[in-house]
Amino acid sequence: MEPGAPAHRRKRAAQISGSAARSCRRKQRERLRSLRERESQIATRFAENVLDSTGAFSLVLDDAQQLAGIPEDVLEQYREAAGADGRTGYKLTLHAPSYLPALQYAQDRSLRERLYRAYTTRASEFGPAEWDNTPLMLELLKLRREHAQLLGYRNFAELSLVPKMAQSVDDVAQFLRDLARRARPHAQREIADLGRVRRRPARIDGTEAVGHLVRGRAPPAGPLRLFGAGAEAVFPAVARARWPVRADRAPVLGPDPLRSGSGVAPRTCAFTGSRRSVAS
Repeated sequence: MEPGAPAHRRKRAAQISGSAARSCRRKQRERLRSLRERESQIATRFAENVLDSTGAFSLVLDDAQQLAGIPEDVLEQYREAAGADGRTGYKLTLHAPSYLPALQYAQDRSLRERLYRAYTTRASEFGPAEWDNTPLMLELLKLRREHAQLLGYRNFAELSLVPKMAQSVDDVAQFLRDLARRARPHAQREIADLGRVRRRPARIDGTEAVGHLVRGRAPPAGPLRLFGAGAEAVFPAVARARWPVRADRAPVLGPDPLRSGSGVAPRTCAFTGSRRSVAS
């Protein structure tokens, strides 16, 4: 509007401009609501696909020798599962009560590998297309990016850090790089110890390392220092594991920023222009 325009025309133009701005903010709020709804739908569908693919797998074995090392009570569970289907032998599934004992106790490495690969490829491109979560993950990444930008963040990583202790995405990346640098020598020593148990070098790939770590075979040279004191409270299975707990390696946890009352750095919301914490 020109500076010399009549007052009533200037007032009308301001009203139209304000209405457009309110409409824009309203559309952004509606878009944010639809993003959240779709993200929730994807999360539900993702979980359903994992459950469906988990339930679809079963392995029936007739030869008990293939199950050598597995406790008798677990074998009885396998026999009952097969009988429920009107079959003889032993039925294994990917549900935890069936899968975990097999991975921990079975002496047949090929059996452990078969179960492990089936478990880690659930709801992926290696299975039925209707349960493949790959498209859902790609869509979720796009939605989360748009979600974050509507709230004034560059990406979803920044948004996810709002209620957390880390101050920036760079801080998280630096922490992980430093953790990897410090942990690698210890991991290499432990893998070497585990390799000596099998009397040949072990490789950190596929089920080679997993077979050792899940089964919990400690090397005779000394204990594996995998857990700190107090880990039993977080991982109850540690109390029953074959790895001893080090009393001098207690983990130290920092305060929860939401419980401790520490503030969360505000960001500028794209559609309100206000400086508010998303956590609030």
